[in-house]
Amino acid sequence: MRPTVIKVILPLLIIAVSAIGFRIIIALKEPPPKAHKEPGGALVQTMTVRSENKTVTVRGYGTVQPRMEANIVPQVSGKVVWVAPQFVAGGIFQQGRHLFRIEKIDYELAVEMARADLKKAEYELAKVESDARVARIQWEKWKRQKNNNDENTKEILLSPSPLVLYEPQLENARAQVDAARAFLSRAFLDLKRTRFEAPFNCMIRAESIDVGQYVRAGENLGQLFGTDMVEIVVPLSFQEMTWLEVPVGGSKKNKINAEVRLKAGSRVYTWPGVLNRSLGEVDAKGRMVKTVVQVKHPYSKSKTKNGTDLALGMFVEVSLFGKVLENVISVPRSALRDNNTVWLTGEDGSLHIQPVQYAWATDEEVWVTSGIKEGEKVVLTSLSGAVEGMRLRIVGQDTISVNNKEQEHGESHE
Repeated sequence: MRPTVIKVILPLLIIAVSAIGFRIIIALKEPPPKAHKEPGGALVQTMTVRSENKTVTVRGYGTVQPRMEANIVPQVSGKVVWVAPQFVAGGIFQQGRHLFRIEKIDYELAVEMARADLKKAEYELAKVESDARVARIQWEKWKRQKNNNDENTKEILLSPSPLVLYEPQLENARAQVDAARAFLSRAFLDLKRTRFEAPFNCMIRAESIDVGQYVRAGENLGQLFGTDMVEIVVPLSFQEMTWLEVPVGGSKKNKINAEVRLKAGSRVYTWPGVLNRSLGEVDAKGRMVKTVVQVKHPYSKSKTKNGTDLALGMFVEVSLFGKVLENVISVPRSALRDNNTVWLTGEDGSLHIQPVQYAWATDEEVWVTSGIKEGEKVVLTSLSGAVEGMRLRIVGQDTISVNNKEQEHGESHE
């Protein structure tokens, strides 16, 4: 019996002693301090704004067209005897270079005939002048004889007839000389016009002429356009026009620089230009004001540094640099919320909805003139159901605070 009792009572005693010891240990241990968990808030990205001076850039589009163009029309008729090798569509000529020549033999003969007519007219004039001098001498002699015959009377002043002194004959002879000189000048001019010259630095757009062809005066033989300058008509809205001081009538007082851009694949070509004038009319369909941008040396690759020409017919983008706005704050367009407001975050990490006013806006940015100050933080992240005073966590600062908490916990464990 005794061994059996010992086997039953001894395990119960051990369990009882262990339970009492466990309770004593729990009662003596101090409870850990309760941690206060701060509310997390929405995670957002912000930017610190700065005030600066910004130049308004108005963008538009247009097609390149010539500044000067002319039809190739000869002023004399004849057979074409020479054509310049580069007188083809796309050929370039400097001002004064010959494009083609017309047979000149007929016009050289006309010059000789005009010279002969001039000499003949000069001979007739000399003859009439001689006759007029003789007539004047004879008239003076007759008048003195008339007065000497009557000594008791005063000198009689007689007015001779103009025909007697050859005055009409002199006028006619001089007119014949002037006409002969004019005909000679005309003959020389026609002879000069047998060589058709480039009226300005130009490129041939179209031509229809060849050696041996007979051309008539006034016949259209092709077209050419100037290569020193091209123009781009850029339609702009009235609101955009308010930011540009457009020169009146091509005046150079208010010079507005421009940049012409053409994107071809992955490359972008640019040319400097100038806003020259407004056409003074509003398009009836689009209600847009047409302005004209000029670009110099569009076919001079060395001056444009593009390696390509600004050719006619290109559809290009034009940036016009207008007025300068001082002390404005630029924020991304996505940061402008409903009712022209932005979201700011204060030092306490709460959201503040701030109304603002802006002067200029593009697809990328908005230039704020009032409502926010330099150094404030604008929220860039879009939030659903944002309200005033909403708790925020700023990207970057949140990471630092987490690291600091981990360091604090590590020090306490040590």
